[in-house]
Amino acid sequence: MENLNAYDVLSFAVRIEEIGELFYRKAALVVTDQETATLFYRLADEEIRHREIFREMLKKTENRMPSESYQGEYLRYLRGFIDGKVVFKEGTVD
Repeated sequence: MENLNAYDVLSFAVRIEEIGELFYRKAALVVTDQETATLFYRLADEEIRHREIFREMLKKTENRMPSESYQGEYLRYLRGFIDGKVVFKEGTVD
């Protein structure tokens, strides 16, 4: 992963926001306090806003992807890498 570029980092950021939104929405469903649920929904909405900011930045960033064995290989690798390294891990959201 020493060859990460700006595109990779922004892709990570998008993924983190996607999983964060899912986490907050699920958290809102399990809390019993309405004020806390409202806070979690607000945080989920913020994750959507952040994700869109990062997507806009991605559109303006050159994607220098390495050669792939099959189409989508590199993006799948990046996604798997970030899913295992961040606070909001897709497999642990539940």
